[in-house]
Amino acid sequence: MFQSSKELNTLHKTYQIWSYPKVHKGLHTFFEHLRLVQYFKETNMASYVAIFYLLLVFIAIIIFGLAYTYYTASKRRLVPAWPVVMVKFMLTISSNIFFYQFMDYFVSILACRTNKSGQSVHSYFSDQVCWEGIHLASGILSISTFIIFFGISSIATLILFEARPLKITLMPSKMQEH
Repeated sequence: MFQSSKELNTLHKTYQIWSYPKVHKGLHTFFEHLRLVQYFKETNMASYVAIFYLLLVFIAIIIFGLAYTYYTASKRRLVPAWPVVMVKFMLTISSNIFFYQFMDYFVSILACRTNKSGQSVHSYFSDQVCWEGIHLASGILSISTFIIFFGISSIATLILFEARPLKITLMPSKMQEH
């Protein structure tokens, strides 16, 4: 498995660094500052959901930009450069920089716990009963958006950051000569 004792020694040193509690705490603190949820959970449920719907609008703009680009390209028209550049930029920042924040926010909409009276309430807003009213609509949208955003981000990452061009040969080279 390991080619030399030097590789094994490096692995052992790396393991020691990662198992040190101060490293874990420092990384946890750093990544907690990157979470959007941390900044909006101190507000009320209406503000929290409003931010959620702004994220939905951002994703809807990406989807409409992709649809517009596909539609104009399928009609063999000249596709203007600005929608392509805009969609590429939005896909790049959403799948690289904001991917974790968006997914975390979508999951946090669903975060529920049981209170002392046995009722299921939102983890951050104890006055909001889970799966009733605004939480029901937001929960359904959150699940569907999570799936759609994950699919779009996965495909965009594969398309935008493929290091090697694909070379597909349908026939073996001997058959191509004839």
